[in-house]
Amino acid sequence: MCFPKSNHKTLIDSCFPPPKALGGSGPEYKANSNELSRLAYYANSKPAKLTKVFSNLSDKANAFAKGLAGATGAKADNNKGGLMLTLAIVKSLVTDCKSHLSYFASSAQDIVHQSIVSAAAGPGPAANRRDLDISTRSASTFYAIANYIDPATANADGRYQGLIKQFARVATEQTNDKEDTSRIRLIGLGALAGAVGSDALYTSSFKEQTNIIVPALLANLLESDAVNLDYLRSEAAKAAQGSPSFAEYNAKRRPIASRRTPSLSGTAATEKTYTAKDAASSAISTLQGLLHNADASHVQIIASAVITYLDGTTAWSKCSVPWCVWLAEALTSWTAQPYRFLILNALLENLVETEASSPSPPSGDSSSRKSETLLVMISGLLRSKLSLIGLSTSDTISNLLGLAVRRTHANPDDALLPALIDCIGAVGTHTYYADQATDSADEICARIGALLLSSADADGLAAASAAKTSTGAQLAPHQPRRPIKTSDRARDVSIRVLLCALASLTDAANAYPSKASAGGTGVGTARSRISPDVLAPTCALLISPNPRVRTTFHQTVLYFLEREAGPGSDTLPSAHEAQQKESASFVHAWSAGAFVLALSKTLFLPGASGVGSSTASASGSAAGAPKFESPLGYLPIIDRANVEGTKLPNQESAATPLDYSALTAISEKLIQYLPIPATLGLVPALLKLDKDVRSRLSGGAAESERAAATSSFIGKSFSTLASAWDAPKAGVSTSSASLPLFPVQQPDLDSIPDAGNFKGMSSSGSASSVNASSIVDALSKSSKLQEDSRLSQQELADWLSRDWSVSIAVDDALIGASPFRSSLDGSSVPRPFEGVRGGEAASAVLPTSAEQPRGVGVDDFRAALGSRSYGSGGGGASIGGNRATSRSGSSAPPSAANNLTGSNSLTGLGSADGSAAGRGALAERRTSRRVSRKELNPAAAGRDVGKILDGLHIGTADESLEDPYTVKSKKAHDGDTRLVAPVLS
Repeated sequence: MCFPKSNHKTLIDSCFPPPKALGGSGPEYKANSNELSRLAYYANSKPAKLTKVFSNLSDKANAFAKGLAGATGAKADNNKGGLMLTLAIVKSLVTDCKSHLSYFASSAQDIVHQSIVSAAAGPGPAANRRDLDISTRSASTFYAIANYIDPATANADGRYQGLIKQFARVATEQTNDKEDTSRIRLIGLGALAGAVGSDALYTSSFKEQTNIIVPALLANLLESDAVNLDYLRSEAAKAAQGSPSFAEYNAKRRPIASRRTPSLSGTAATEKTYTAKDAASSAISTLQGLLHNADASHVQIIASAVITYLDGTTAWSKCSVPWCVWLAEALTSWTAQPYRFLILNALLENLVETEASSPSPPSGDSSSRKSETLLVMISGLLRSKLSLIGLSTSDTISNLLGLAVRRTHANPDDALLPALIDCIGAVGTHTYYADQATDSADEICARIGALLLSSADADGLAAASAAKTSTGAQLAPHQPRRPIKTSDRARDVSIRVLLCALASLTDAANAYPSKASAGGTGVGTARSRISPDVLAPTCALLISPNPRVRTTFHQTVLYFLEREAGPGSDTLPSAHEAQQKESASFVHAWSAGAFVLALSKTLFLPGASGVGSSTASASGSAAGAPKFESPLGYLPIIDRANVEGTKLPNQESAATPLDYSALTAISEKLIQYLPIPATLGLVPALLKLDKDVRSRLSGGAAESERAAATSSFIGKSFSTLASAWDAPKAGVSTSSASLPLFPVQQPDLDSIPDAGNFKGMSSSGSASSVNASSIVDALSKSSKLQEDSRLSQQELADWLSRDWSVSIAVDDALIGASPFRSSLDGSSVPRPFEGVRGGEAASAVLPTSAEQPRGVGVDDFRAALGSRSYGSGGGGASIGGNRATSRSGSSAPPSAANNLTGSNSLTGLGSADGSAAGRGALAERRTSRRVSRKELNPAAAGRDVGKILDGLHIGTADESLEDPYTVKSKKAHDGDTRLVAPVLS
């Protein structure tokens, strides 16, 4: 008896050949085209019938899949043919009825699932061997589903992600036959390419899908005999240009109307040979498409998936470091330019997390290998030609510096320290604003200062900051960081690491001066020179008892001067006058440190082990112990301890011959590259050094040798000054004894020059031939010096012959004292000043019309609003660089300022109980205050915007402004009359 069939069943059956002919429909396995068109028309005409159509197709696929398992001969062929035809019908209906896919998406995915599972087992004799024909058609059908599926439908259940997992396993399948492995993997990669181009990926399930897709892609990119690094680099470049070698799959997102579904049948054919290179090319193309279409959140997820894969497969130890560097660069180059920096951020975050979980693992440990590889990846990425616009260089260098210090404290012999130094230096290759290199150097020097400051000083600094905040005063723009409690050795190694990092940063910043203009893909821009004043607080390292620390500091200073002030800086924008002005603080600080180093019988750090109590007793009672905001405050303490003999002499911690040769070399470079600030800062210090050397160093043969070396340093410095300013009478004859040559090279942790010995040095060699009045007279009469400095002979003579002491020099360093007034536009114009012996001031030298100040600009508003100013003008240099500090910019009298800071002076040299030491320090400060200083505009913190604008005379007539060049006289708080630099009110 014949029962009539429903229309959809009749149409479906008509698409198949007779049951016995199913096996003979290969190798194309095509359905009857006319009947398939009728079925598609029927389905589009009655979309509701699609559910029944696919229910019937699902039953057929299930039956064919079950019949295929364990079958042999004709039965196996028939079941395979039936399953292949079913998949062909499904793919055709998905493509033709894509607008109604929601009716049958679940059934279509079930059919693909049944097919790919049955293909894995293989029919009959091919059991346990994947059937390539069924796998290929299943992947092609999945590609069609992924092209047109509604994202909401895909996320409704786990079918879609389940299929992605199955094809990811296919993409990583391994067999004994290399060619079969390549074919199978290409099938899986084709399906994953469809998933990457699907709208269903870019939904809330992006992370889950990416965590499946990315590992499968990376597994095909690992280095092997067939796939070498050169091939990967070549394919990565081709993929970035949109022309990979294996271009049969397309992972790009396109409008639905223009999407096409590849057949993928070529991978199953035996006419062509496929290799691992084809699989690698396909994986690269798909991964490039994934990153190309990603936004910021997607890039972060992809980067996390990459790192997770490398962690889970122990690839950190299995893969070569160059491969990891290539992977980082490739991922970054494929990412849209605004989001490229996120790849580096992900690597850096993982590095920090790894260090937090294992601060100092043993060398060779998996965690150590991972950290080393990550460092090389980050460094390679930074040094590449890729633009990383959006990268926070301050956060990057801060994280790297913190990591370096923490690892050093955990293990001073950490093998990763050189890699960290190189990585920190690599940050200098990316310049996105003019003062970026200066800010990075600021950060390094601040950490050095934090390592030098004792915990007691940090508490005082915190209290001072709190007091300033409570009164509404403007805080200093760059406060030292709080110190970390650590051992002396770890502290010294940390300081050397930071110094090497500073030199590496300087080198990298100069090595890549014009990346931005090279081919339009560079990463930099014109940067300003790093101000030498940035290094001012590090001059306290001259009193370090560790000769290796001092030597590394000498090397860093010399290398810095060569790169930022000497011939190595010729490629930087010209800023001669500004650079000369911004070097005063460093020269003062270095002069003070050199003085203490040359004459001290023993060197020590007040915060170091075993010296804290003696330091406190040397500078006052415990209750009145000074609190320092800068490590430079230690210099007067060490100097006084050596003068008063509160510390026993220790030749092992005193200056070595290499120190004296370094001091000589640095002074010569300062005079050569920064002649004006070097002359103004060094001459008073050298005269004082010559005056004290014979009385301070007269305790035996060793001290006599050091006295002779000091005299040699003084003589060579004055001879260099005489040559620089064409003032032969300022030259000083030196003894024939020679110091060891100090090498000018980039410092590193392992290479330390030999300390040498005092060859031919004796007490006879220390006899002075310095005539202070003759030297001052010769230099002040130098027409070349007068012309370059724009100071008169009397002004030069008064400045060069002024009183000098270590505490005065430290105060001068803190405010950048000089006989100039810095106008708001950063230009330097001469100003009169009162000499140390009082008397009438010299007549003011009025500027020319070309030197008139430019008025009020952005930097002036920043200063008025209490924010950090990045300009070079507007006041004296703070200890962190040429930045205005609240102390020097405060309108309060000195006594009030002292109360606010919680200490008695800028360097904390007073004693709260009025002891003799305190009175002596006060006298020194009074002497210092008689010297002409830069004056800053009063801090505007606490005022509203209207008052700020009124204070800046915005909108007021020019006639109402006071003559900005009028020289004013004020009564200082100690009763002495001093001249005040005119300011623009």
